[in-house]
Amino acid sequence: MTTSPWRMQLFQPVINSILQQTLKPDAILLNLPELFRNTTRYSIPRWLSECDRIQTCVSPEPDYGPAMKLIPALTAEPAPDTIIITIDDDVIYPRDALGTFAEASMAEPGTAFCSMGFRFETQSFNILPVRGHGNSCDVLQGFSACCYRRSHFTGLDLIHPLAELPAEYRINDDVILSNHVAKNGINRKTVEFQQGKLRFMPWSDDDPDALKSAGDGTHARYQDLRRHLQKNGDWHITPFS
Repeated sequence: MTTSPWRMQLFQPVINSILQQTLKPDAILLNLPELFRNTTRYSIPRWLSECDRIQTCVSPEPDYGPAMKLIPALTAEPAPDTIIITIDDDVIYPRDALGTFAEASMAEPGTAFCSMGFRFETQSFNILPVRGHGNSCDVLQGFSACCYRRSHFTGLDLIHPLAELPAEYRINDDVILSNHVAKNGINRKTVEFQQGKLRFMPWSDDDPDALKSAGDGTHARYQDLRRHLQKNGDWHITPFS
């Protein structure tokens, strides 16, 4: 996961939901750029510095936006079979979330999973939600948690395309990461948790740095990014017919 300096003071309940999973993670990585949005330093709160279950990884790379939740993990976890699950810092996850992802990944190691995804309609490219267990989607939605294998990413080849993207597109990590694994031949599917639903932290809508309302809204940003990548020959998601 990654976070902002403001949210860092507030996301302890999110961490608690991960510590209380029925399947315990081998490691919890909090991945941070040195400077948030390349301008603001982080101040580690006391509760976090005293939590020995969390490893804070500060990346030497610039802040590439919300994809920073994953980038340092690719260096920290080089073994190809390692299962990497990304989470958001304002969502409390059901107790069976990690176990559900691990079971799905063990059954289909060539597939990345989320609990909520969407697909682009073929003709209009409108965004259509995908839910349920084992359903194929175009894009994995990061807030719902996403599950990858380290082998879904070759080396650190995620960094170069991010560095080449104009800054206004980097906030669209759902599309960027899904397009990237699609380039590597990785399928995308949804899973369904059985022990509850996602719960959003009540302060998330009050965050001045929240991305959900940036620009003309999430869907418009996704379409703009798709057109940009298509123009440059970097679009690898094949829409459903």
